[in-house]
Amino acid sequence: MTMTTSRIAFASLLLSTVATAQVPDGWYAWTAFGTAGRSGIFLSHPRTPSMPIAVEGLNPDLLYVPGGRAGGACILVRSSDGALIAGERAAVGNSVDLHVIRLNGVSVAFDQLFSVGTAGPAGEIPQAALMPDGRVLVAATDLVQGPLANVPTANYGMEGVGIVDLRGGAVTPVPIANPAVFQSGVFNGITLSADGTTAYIANYVSSTLGEVWALPVPAGGAATLLTTVPAGISNVGLDLNGDLMIVSLNGPPNCWRWDFATQTQTAITTGTGPLNAIGLESVTGMFPLCTANAGTPIRSILWMDPSGTTSLLATPGYGTPSGIAARDNPRTFGVATASADVYLWKLRPNQGGLPTVGNAGFSLTMEAGNPNAILFGGVLLGLAKAATPVNVAGVDVLLDPALIVWAGVLGASATQFLPLGIPNDASLAGASLFAQGIHVSQTGLIGTNGLEFTIL
Repeated sequence: MTMTTSRIAFASLLLSTVATAQVPDGWYAWTAFGTAGRSGIFLSHPRTPSMPIAVEGLNPDLLYVPGGRAGGACILVRSSDGALIAGERAAVGNSVDLHVIRLNGVSVAFDQLFSVGTAGPAGEIPQAALMPDGRVLVAATDLVQGPLANVPTANYGMEGVGIVDLRGGAVTPVPIANPAVFQSGVFNGITLSADGTTAYIANYVSSTLGEVWALPVPAGGAATLLTTVPAGISNVGLDLNGDLMIVSLNGPPNCWRWDFATQTQTAITTGTGPLNAIGLESVTGMFPLCTANAGTPIRSILWMDPSGTTSLLATPGYGTPSGIAARDNPRTFGVATASADVYLWKLRPNQGGLPTVGNAGFSLTMEAGNPNAILFGGVLLGLAKAATPVNVAGVDVLLDPALIVWAGVLGASATQFLPLGIPNDASLAGASLFAQGIHVSQTGLIGTNGLEFTIL
């Protein structure tokens, strides 16, 4: 299969049939709070500057009400199903909740709440992280009571680190054996190591000092100091290498990378001024960002490349953006045939980048687990997943057989590169496509897991 042939076929496919995605895959979801201005959850296109889209029908706890609630403090996107997981910044005396939200389009269809405690004057869940088993690691601050009110601070009441079981409903503290190290300051961010065994807790001590502490999870234990920065930390995250990203409410600098392999810290020049949130766009390695109240521009949504170059998406004039996350696009679904010979989709990063309108270089890549065993194979493209996988000669076909619209033959190389250049046609935005690799190895017929993406 040549690049030219595949591009022509792909363009023809897209122009003939467009399946509109219900939720804009690949977009950024972000939260905002404040004592004034619009609060809640919003969606922004990851590359096209535009006003954000508000999520409608939110629980009032995620919206600002004069004299009452303050809005959203953090957000995660569960890429497998598009669920939004949002933490509150709650008014004093109210429950501080983690929300699991399912959408119908951009309207809330379902919202389940999990309480981590009762708020003091600044009670909130400043950041959270998805665990490998589907539970959620959270930091909670300024609590007067509740399951995570177990670490005393000098100025922010009680705080804690815990795990929220979204199925069973339990909120379980992660014990900290040396809580006195956090007496000065307040938890202002948390993330999880790539292997899921260590929490990295950001402690905002002052405008000139931020600390990052490592804590074993889920068992807990003694927190150990990992690094410090000369500014108050607002958020932490990981890059594609699993190294730590740190952003601050002060500076410059406003961003740092901690390299675990070399145990060194590097300041990243951004030009953004103070930052209040960072996420990760895993298919490109770029970082969604929110500037703080003194940012450049203030209270804005941007994205940044690993060198620190930023691109502005929106300055909507809303409340303070405080959390940001991206839904993976492309992403995988389903289960591959169990075999050492199977191909795997390579998406962190995806060599072809995002599936944006006009991206002539968009592509997909598969890598063989055991390239010497692969004889030949192919790839299927379709317009829908199978409601129930169809087993063919021992392989579960994950696409709807009636809506498979294109197939290409692949060779037997260790890396399979599938060029799928996207025409510069705005009407293609929102088209969703699905793929699966099928190949023959020395052990028989093998199928990859599925892949889906939506054109942006």
